[in-house]
Amino acid sequence: MEAKGKRLTKAKLASALGISQATLWRAIDANTKKAKRLKLAKCPKHQLYPGGRKYYIAEEVQAWLDMISNYETK
Repeated sequence: MEAKGKRLTKAKLASALGISQATLWRAIDANTKKAKRLKLAKCPKHQLYPGGRKYYIAEEVQAWLDMISNYETK
């Protein structure tokens, strides 16, 4: 992963993870609902200041997606 430790926008995050933007956001949306239902951690996103643009760190998002996908759904 070439974007190791860098702040990434939505589009750059998708390309860093090697998937399309639509697929990434469907996965994040579905896993966010699953995490809320199972009372797990939220998707890691950051802001430099309140009201600022959100950015993501690829390793954190990948680890979160892996963690959430390991849980069984009922």
